[in-house]
Parts: sequence; structure tokens; C-alpha cells
Amino acid sequence: MFEISELKAKTLADLQVIAKSIGLSKTSQLKKLDLVYQILDTQAANPRRYFFNSRN
Repeated sequence: MFEISELKAKTLADLQVIAKSIGLSKTSQLKKLDLVYQILDTQAANPRRYFFNSRN
């Protein structure tokens, strides 16, 4: 699960790869910060899918 500071440090190209890997589409026209928030929103909506529990 990504944190906002981690995402903000990435390049737009890296964010687009992350977005694609979590199932987001139509991200090529988004600005970097908008893409950061889209990724965070997707993670928040599906926390179990993107959260790695180190105890399991």
C-alpha cells in the first residue's frame, strides 16, 4: 500500500505504471498530483487488495 509521500516522490511515468497495475484506466491525461490521488482513492476503496500483512 502506497503512502502519499512515496507516490509524490515518483515520476509521472512510474505513477502511470502503478495505476495500470491496480486497474486504473484513462490516466494518460491526468496531472501527476491527480494521479497520486486516484491511486490513493483506489487503495482506500479496496484496502485488503493492496495491503500487505507481514504476519501472514
